[in-house]
Amino acid sequence: MSENNFFSLNVRDYASGSILLPGSKSISNRAILLSALCDEKVEIINFLESEDTEIMVGCLKALGVNFQKKNNLKSSQYPESQLLTLNVEGIGKKFNSVLSNPKELKFFVGNSGLTIRTILPVLVAMFSENLNCSSIEIDGVDRMRQRPIGDLVDCLKKIGARITYLKNEGYAPLLIRPSKIVPIDEIEISTHDSSQFLTGMLQAAPLLRKFWSNPILIKTGGIKSSRSYVDLTINILKKFGVLIEEIEKDIFKINSDKYISPKKITVEGDASSASYFLAAGMLGKGPICTHGVGEKSIQGDIKLARVLKSMGAKVKFTNHSIEISGNNKLIGINVDCGDIPDAAMVLPICALYAEGPTVLRNIGSWRVKETDRINAIREGIIQLGGVVSYGDDWMEINPPKKLLSTKIKTFNDHRIAMSFSLASFFHPGDATDRSRKIFFDNPKCVEKTYPDFFDDLARVCSQAVKVITIDGPTASGKGTISNRVAELLGFRVLDSGCFYRVLALVSARLKILENDESNLTKCAENLNIRFINGRVICDEEDISDMIRQEYIGIRASKISVFKSVRKVLLRSQRDFARSPGLVADGRDMGSIVFPNAFLKVFLSADVRVRAERRHKQLIQKEIPCKLNDLLQEIKKRDQRDNIRKVGSLSLAKKVCSIHIDTSLKSIKEVVQIIIDEFNSKSAL
Repeated sequence: MSENNFFSLNVRDYASGSILLPGSKSISNRAILLSALCDEKVEIINFLESEDTEIMVGCLKALGVNFQKKNNLKSSQYPESQLLTLNVEGIGKKFNSVLSNPKELKFFVGNSGLTIRTILPVLVAMFSENLNCSSIEIDGVDRMRQRPIGDLVDCLKKIGARITYLKNEGYAPLLIRPSKIVPIDEIEISTHDSSQFLTGMLQAAPLLRKFWSNPILIKTGGIKSSRSYVDLTINILKKFGVLIEEIEKDIFKINSDKYISPKKITVEGDASSASYFLAAGMLGKGPICTHGVGEKSIQGDIKLARVLKSMGAKVKFTNHSIEISGNNKLIGINVDCGDIPDAAMVLPICALYAEGPTVLRNIGSWRVKETDRINAIREGIIQLGGVVSYGDDWMEINPPKKLLSTKIKTFNDHRIAMSFSLASFFHPGDATDRSRKIFFDNPKCVEKTYPDFFDDLARVCSQAVKVITIDGPTASGKGTISNRVAELLGFRVLDSGCFYRVLALVSARLKILENDESNLTKCAENLNIRFINGRVICDEEDISDMIRQEYIGIRASKISVFKSVRKVLLRSQRDFARSPGLVADGRDMGSIVFPNAFLKVFLSADVRVRAERRHKQLIQKEIPCKLNDLLQEIKKRDQRDNIRKVGSLSLAKKVCSIHIDTSLKSIKEVVQIIIDEFNSKSAL
């Protein structure tokens, strides 16, 4: 849902269930580059497809690396999820021929700090053997031109690299020219601005090793933060046959001069992405179990779970999962965030729910990320009603008695958007007023690392609520029966078809064609829908009667086949699942929207009976129609709904727990069957 093009989240009471985490961005990006440097093919399993990884893939394609993607369904437990495998054809022996072409190459790295900091040393090493090449230019978005890279460039210049700043000293864009590498006894690299500088040098070390007669030594002035990411790099390099020895603290020895294909490498779940669901499990009472990371994870961000435990959360570890739940009392903490710089982003929001102040130390790296995160967090916390004190590398948050509705400026930073989504959980100050909303100016920024984040968050929030799904074809009685059941149980009602009907009406007014998926999706993203006393309000206009016109229903059926449209509306539908419960009617409620629903009902009826019902409804509303025309249209609609690839009616029928033919049954009889089944399951 949106207001003035701002995506919004309503107050959520609970969150529970399980999350199969997307693949780690940090591991995926490192694995892509190292696989490309091998002489043989590498299969990367559970590769993360995101903006950042696509940027790395695009750069390597320019060098002649071939990639092949393959999707595999994960499991019935996660019907919307897919396991992506990336096959990389390593061209370690062919780089020379690629770069021997005397032309300028241009690399665009967007706002991917990891890409520019890891590919730069590799390009310098490769380029030094290809003096016939003209140059390589590396550039990014405006924010990338504000992110420091001078320490890495200085390090490379000391070993002979010819790198020129094209605009401002110490920042992209950069121009690399062929040069002659000069071996030195000890390579010194500063990690003050980013540990990724060291990661880049370590990953390029085998390429540089051929210029050294002895092992390469790389020395830092001390790694003050993000040491866990350096350890991650060393662990992954080991999988590619590159052994890094830390001979003294922060002094690394590399003797390997080539990369060996591991044939296959599996990317574990993203621990940084897990942080939002670990926090959601604490704030939403849980339990939430994140699958893909656990005690055996090689990512340092899993340490967040123990930090949340110190705030009052209950935490259970297995080798490959973390389960977390909360209680009614959280306490403020004082914590060094140096080992968890990305995961710690959730802590300022968690602090708003704790008693007493929370102090975060060693967060200076936040200032040189996708945005100045200390400033962005400070601004958002103040807008929510919190009190913030801060310095160059620390922040103190004092919680308010009541959180405020506000519009969060994401600064196009994925972690700002995902972190502040947690402010949508119930706060004690919401007890007397649940109208609070959190708006986001650019929710699509999460695509940088976690494209499905808001969908997954909506799903775990909906799983914490008892949901009854009632699916079935047109005129099977879904709407009437859903309202009766909800009234008896005191539950909310979701007419899922209403979303598609509203989109059908609004898009028709905008003269968007029924087959224009792109513009239909954009229109869906900007729908502002509210339900007041059974009426449907869109942009402050009551459109309840207009969307019930038959041509709107037909148009809604046609546009609902588009996957991108359904994905946008899915999030809004799941947002309706709030206490004390929800009755949702549609065609894919039990199969797609609420796959973990408490009770799944499927209604059916003879097609002629349904046509007669719809004819009676329309005549009562003084809408002209012919019974035979309705019969033929319902048959066509049934066919479309049953064979469509996304959210088919046949799938809903397959997964239902109870199937009721309403042809010869009264509304009262059907309602009683559902209530009896609900009570029976509740008693178990």
